[in-house]
Amino acid sequence: MKGTKMADASEYAENIKKYAKGYNQAAAEKIVGRLGIALRNRDSSIVACSDSVELDRIREKWCRGKLGLPHTQGELDAAIKAVCDQMSAEGGSKSRVTFYYLLAEHFGNLFNRSMYRLFAALPVPEEIHPGLIQTQTGLSGARWRPPRNFHITLRFFGDVSHADARDLDELLAEISCAPFEVSLEGMGWFGRREPSAVWARVRESDALRALSAQCERAARRLGLAPDRRPFTPHVTLAYLHGTLLDEAAAWVERHHAYRSTVFWAEGFHLYSSHLGDGPSRYVAEADYVLG
Repeated sequence: MKGTKMADASEYAENIKKYAKGYNQAAAEKIVGRLGIALRNRDSSIVACSDSVELDRIREKWCRGKLGLPHTQGELDAAIKAVCDQMSAEGGSKSRVTFYYLLAEHFGNLFNRSMYRLFAALPVPEEIHPGLIQTQTGLSGARWRPPRNFHITLRFFGDVSHADARDLDELLAEISCAPFEVSLEGMGWFGRREPSAVWARVRESDALRALSAQCERAARRLGLAPDRRPFTPHVTLAYLHGTLLDEAAAWVERHHAYRSTVFWAEGFHLYSSHLGDGPSRYVAEADYVLG
C-alpha cells in the first residue's frame, strides 16, 4: 500500500517564494499531497489560464471543494484571475502547486494549524447514499449528517501535530490488506441513558476487523494512547440532542430491516476534521489502496 498525499514540496518552494507573501512549508506539502498523481504529468501539473473549463474546475474543485470557501462565484473568479495575472511571467508554465498556494494565501486559508484532528476511515460509495438518506427523518433532536460525511471509522486518532501526522501517514502506508466486501444492515444508537447518535450498522467481517486492528497498531507505534472502546463499525446518520431513549429505540426499530447492497472496500483515507457553524467538514489528507 502507498500513501499518496503527504508529499515533499521542496522542489516547488523556489517558485512559490517568487510570488507568495511568505512561505509555509506545511501548507505547500499539503497542496502537493492533495494534487497527488496529477503532478506526475506535465500537462496536469500546470495551469492554463486561457482554458475557461480548467478555471471553472479550479473554482469548484479547489476553492469550494478543498478549501471549503463560501465566497460567491464572482469573488472566486476574480481571485483566480488575479493569480493568473500575478503569474503572467510564467507564460504557459504556471505551476499548479504555486497557483493553488496563492489562492489559499489570498483567502487566508493556508492550513496554519499546529494540530490536526485526524481519523482513518473507509468511504461510503455514492450509490449507497440514497438508501441512507431515506432513513434520515422522523426523529426529534436529530442533526442529520450530510451524505458527504458518510464514512466507516477505522480508528480515531484525535489531535496530532504536523510532524506526527507525517509519521502516521507513513505507518498507515505500511498496512497490508486485500480488498473486501462491505454491507450495511440495520440500525443502532449510542448512549444507554441519553442517546447521542443514531447510525447504520456495518456487517462485521474478519477483514474489516483486521484492518481496524492494523490502524490501532499504527496509532500505538506513534505513541498514542490505546483506544479501549470496542470496535463497533457503523455509519453515523445523526447526532442527537434531547432525544428520548424511547424515541431513538422506536426509530431504530422502524428501520431494522434496512439493508444496503454489497460494495467493495478497495482503499481507505486519513481524514482531517474541520469544525464550523454547520456540520464538520472532512478532508481526505491521504489515500491508501488495499491490495
